[in-house]
Amino acid sequence: MSIYKKIKLKIFNLIMNLMFMMRERYKHISINAVISKDVKRALVDIDISRITIEESRRFKDKIDTHVMITNLPQHKDIFYFKNFPLPCVLELDYSAKDKWLTDENYYPLYFNLYKILTSNMERVRMLEIGVRTGYQGVVFAKACEHKTVAFFTGLDPNIYLENGLSLAGESLKILRNNCTNFDFVLYEGYSWEQSIQRSLLHSGPYDIIHIDGDHSLQGKLVDLELSRRLLAHDGIVLVDDYDHHVIIKDAIKRAIVAGWFKEFLYIKTLHGLAILR
Repeated sequence: MSIYKKIKLKIFNLIMNLMFMMRERYKHISINAVISKDVKRALVDIDISRITIEESRRFKDKIDTHVMITNLPQHKDIFYFKNFPLPCVLELDYSAKDKWLTDENYYPLYFNLYKILTSNMERVRMLEIGVRTGYQGVVFAKACEHKTVAFFTGLDPNIYLENGLSLAGESLKILRNNCTNFDFVLYEGYSWEQSIQRSLLHSGPYDIIHIDGDHSLQGKLVDLELSRRLLAHDGIVLVDDYDHHVIIKDAIKRAIVAGWFKEFLYIKTLHGLAILR
C-alpha cells in the first residue's frame, strides 16, 4: 500500500473513531425518535410569544417564603457528617463564581422548603432528575430525618461527572446507615429511555420531583411531561434554574399551556425556582 493510501486510511480511521466517541458522548441529544406525541406537540404547536403565567394564590398561602428564609441551616449542617464533608462535596464546586455550593439562598432554602412541604407528611417519596453528586438527595434526607419513611430516587446519565452517581451513593449510604427511616435508589440513564420510565413508574408515585437535568428545550419538556405522570396526588414539581436559563421559562410556559400543570409559583433562590402542580 502506498504512503498516500496509508495516510488516507489513517485519517479515515481517526474520523470514524472521533464520530463514534461523539455519538456515545452526546447520544442523549438525539431523542426525537423516543419523545412522546405530547412533547412533540408542546415543541411545535404551542406559541408562547404572548403567553404570561400567573402565580397560584393557593401555593403562596401554603408556602410561606418568610418561613423559608428563617433559621437557615449552615453549609456544614447540611453537607458535613461528624465534622467531615460528605463524599458528594467537591473542592472544585467551592470555586464557582456565584458560590452556589455555600450561598445561603440555595441549598439552605431548599432545606427549609422540604421541611415546609413535608410538614404534614409521615411518608414522603422524592425523585430527582439530574443528580450530579447527590447534593439535593442529601438536603432532602437531612430535612426529612424525622419522617416515618423518607425515600429518595435519583436519575442521572453519569456523564457530567464521571463518578457523580458513585459519590451520591456513598453520601446517601452514610445517611441511610445513621437514619433508619431513610432509603434511596439511584438509576443511571436518561429520562427519555423507556426502560427508565418504566422503572420510575413502578417505584412512584412521588410527592416531590426535582428537575435539574437536560437544559435543552426538548429535554426539559421530556422531564416535565414525565413528571406529570409520576406525580402523586397533591404532589409538586420543583424546576431549578428558572432565572439561570431562559429555556426553563420557555419549557414551563409550554407545559402549562399544554395542560400538564395547573398551578405555578416562583421562589427567588440563587438561580430561581419554579414550583408546579
